[in-house]
Amino acid sequence: MKTTLSLCSIITLTAAVSAQTSVPKATVPVGYVTKIGGSANDATAFRYANARTQNIYSPASAGRLTSTKLITDLWVRPNEWVFFLKPLQSHSYDIEIVTSSKGSKWKTPTTKSFSANHGTDKKVFFKRAKINFPAIKGGNSRTVRPWSIHFKGNAPMVAAKGEGLVIDVKAYNKTTADRYWNVDAIMMAGVDKGGYKSLGSGCPTKFLNWSREHYVGAPKPWLVYTSTQNSGDLAVNFLGAVKIALKVTPSCTLYTIPIIVHPSPVTSGGSLGYAGFTWGKIPVAMGGQKLVSQMGAITPKGALKLSGGIEVTFGKGKQVSPNFLVTGHAWKTKAFDPDKSAPIPYFSGSDKAVMLFGTN
Repeated sequence: MKTTLSLCSIITLTAAVSAQTSVPKATVPVGYVTKIGGSANDATAFRYANARTQNIYSPASAGRLTSTKLITDLWVRPNEWVFFLKPLQSHSYDIEIVTSSKGSKWKTPTTKSFSANHGTDKKVFFKRAKINFPAIKGGNSRTVRPWSIHFKGNAPMVAAKGEGLVIDVKAYNKTTADRYWNVDAIMMAGVDKGGYKSLGSGCPTKFLNWSREHYVGAPKPWLVYTSTQNSGDLAVNFLGAVKIALKVTPSCTLYTIPIIVHPSPVTSGGSLGYAGFTWGKIPVAMGGQKLVSQMGAITPKGALKLSGGIEVTFGKGKQVSPNFLVTGHAWKTKAFDPDKSAPIPYFSGSDKAVMLFGTN
């Protein structure tokens, strides 16, 4: 006999399976189950009471859902390190979590209203209940901490296909409270300045090269520079698209196949043989791309030497976060009602770290 499950049955079954899961399988924003968020969010409803912290995530942060996802559980964890080695303080607050997805205002969020950012499917995901936040010893470890706070949803939320996601946390307490407790969070705004990593050593060993201003919008042109370890060397800088490790002599290695050579050789100067090569401003199209840089030099006596290589990743420059934080809290004599008060714009915006949630 053919059996058809109702939506209610599917939700019940999904919730039962999820109850057996003690750790998250995914995160919002995506990709951080075993990876640190890299920021801390201490202006949250987990530190202050009475308070409200609304996290608005873009479809990309929600995982660019290609199908509707049922979320039955949420987790949070302490930040991986504590600013100024300050310990996290034990406390208990009543917590309620409201969520929405369909039609949420992730493209045009406002700091004037919490309700205006929600979608049409707004619901209480986690009913008001007392949550205990444990004390944690201060330290500067960069170790990922356990997902120690688990919110088992009373009403599963539906993360809609192609939509954003709003996770809205309210904290209630009989009196105004400030109990220091950082939750792991992620900051996606700022300036992506790229970076570089070394590829082996040179001949001589300390003949290396370095890079700076390798990002879109940098105040100065991209500069690759070196120390040939000898004054008077004629140095050249060449770039390649791929990494190799080809021995050309017992002590010298070629780390890329040159595709372009800087048009102006430089005679090294100073006791360490400094030489610098200016390549110009980084175009927008280069943001996120990679090139390999290496130096070659001929000594005054005609000997050839090669530097170590570097792989440069060009930064994309100024980045606008796809996520948005809207928050507010009581402070000293200033009261705050999580259900009625307006957000505090100073603590809100796309330049703030949104909370990192684990999901089923």
